[in-house]
Amino acid sequence: MTLLLGNPHFYQTQINRKRIWKPVCGVKTPLTPGAEVTIGRALALRVLELDVQTWVQSVLNTPELPLVPEAIQCLQLAAQEEVNHDLVLNLAAERFQDCISSQDQHTAYQFQAAWQSHPDHPILKAAVLESSVFFVLLPILRLLSGSATLRVISNDISADESRHASQNRQIASDLSLTWSQTLNQLRRDTVAWLVEPLHVPSHRLGYPQVWLDASDSLLEKLEAPQLADTRRPSYIAFFEQANSGLPIYASSS
Repeated sequence: MTLLLGNPHFYQTQINRKRIWKPVCGVKTPLTPGAEVTIGRALALRVLELDVQTWVQSVLNTPELPLVPEAIQCLQLAAQEEVNHDLVLNLAAERFQDCISSQDQHTAYQFQAAWQSHPDHPILKAAVLESSVFFVLLPILRLLSGSATLRVISNDISADESRHASQNRQIASDLSLTWSQTLNQLRRDTVAWLVEPLHVPSHRLGYPQVWLDASDSLLEKLEAPQLADTRRPSYIAFFEQANSGLPIYASSS
């Protein structure tokens, strides 16, 4: 009899946090001066969303995966949710296509290839990418874009990714997996490229080093004190977005 790994209560808690939302994208709005190129690069890196789905599914396809059923359900939900993320980010990329240069999109594909070919375990790649790359990218869209449309998208994806990051790191721990130094370097190279052009002097988060430090802290400590603002709820005022640009939420039950 195979001993199943993982704490069922932890994984059930993640399942209970799930919120169903329908992807929608509002209108294009002006971006914060000095953040435009970084916003474009963030949207270019949307190509990594479905790679996470592929990695999660590859774990699910592992014969006799020694995880408790609740952990497997978490993986199944995460794989489904990555489709929503890809869809809404593609819509955003269409709206803001003029801030995504062809060179930056090409570089994003190069990073995608590097993540795809990296030999670390798929769940490690998902855990590192979600906890310390996506959780830099998404707060940038929320806090520095100056766009209600991108703020809505960031809020909804972040609600999912907070669960994904927690559960994937826990699954990696349950399976006794640790990431390599080369994966850590790829993570840092990805974030460094993302934030390199960022220059918003009027905002305390408007500089590259803040986000590089945050990414390091998120990977090593699972927290980044400099991003405390992201824990506050964000609301869209009635005049910022038409109803057609707001997502529809439903109970997970």
